[in-house]
Amino acid sequence: MGDVQLKEIGTLEDVCPYCSALLKKRPQRKAKCRDCGHFILVRTRPADRKRVLVTEHQAEEIEAQWTEIHSVPPCRISWKEGFNEEKQRLTTKFGHEPSDNDVTWSLLNKELLDHSAKQHWGLYRNALFEMGEVLRAESKLVEALSRYLEVCYLDLNGPKNQGPIDESERKLLREMFGEDIRPFKSEDGELYPGMLYYAEYVIRKLGLQSDAVRDRFLSAAATLQKALGLPVSAEAAWTRLKNELFPS
Repeated sequence: MGDVQLKEIGTLEDVCPYCSALLKKRPQRKAKCRDCGHFILVRTRPADRKRVLVTEHQAEEIEAQWTEIHSVPPCRISWKEGFNEEKQRLTTKFGHEPSDNDVTWSLLNKELLDHSAKQHWGLYRNALFEMGEVLRAESKLVEALSRYLEVCYLDLNGPKNQGPIDESERKLLREMFGEDIRPFKSEDGELYPGMLYYAEYVIRKLGLQSDAVRDRFLSAAATLQKALGLPVSAEAAWTRLKNELFPS
C-alpha cells in the first residue's frame, strides 16, 4: 500500500480460477476443481481485504503483496517553508539548537492553527498525518497511532478546503450551482489505502487487538466531533474502519 498500487487478484465469483467452471459450493479452504483437476486456494487479497478464489500462482502474488505491505513504511515528513527561521527562533527561545523534528513539529502546530482558522480541513488533515509521521520517526508509536486514527476519522467525514462561508453565501452558491457548500461532506468520505497502511503497521508493531484500537479511536474521534461538529458519528466511523483494519 502506501504509494503502491495493488491490483485485484483472484475471483469473487463461485467459479474455478483456472477453468472458470461453475462451482456447486464455494470452497472455504483448499479444494480440487472437479472439472480441471487443479487445486483452488482461498486467500484474502490486500487490495480490498476480500476473500477470493485463486490459482497457486495467484496465491504467490497475493503473498508477495502482503510481504510488501508488512515492510516498514518510510517516514513521509515534508520540508517546511520557514524551517530555518523557526529553527533559529527556537534556538533563541530555549538556549540550544532543537532537533529537526522539533522544528517540524512547531511548524505543524502553526499549520493546524492556520488551517483551522481558514477552515481548510483537507490541509488540516494532512498536517495531522505529518504529525503522526514525526511521532513514528521518534518511535512514539502510541501517539503516532492516535494521529493516524484522527486522520482516518476526518477522511470518513469528507474534509474540504473551501474556507469559511456564511449561510447567505451558501444559499446563493446552492441556487447558482446546485451544490451545497459544506466544510465536511460525509457522502465524499472514504478510507484511503495509504493511510490504512500506516495505521496497520503501527497497530502490528504495538500488538494491539481490535478492542484496544476501538477505545483509542472513539476517544480521539469524540474530541474531534465535538470540536468540529463532524457529520459522521464516532461509532459509525469505527464500524467502517474496523472492517478495514480487522477484516473477518
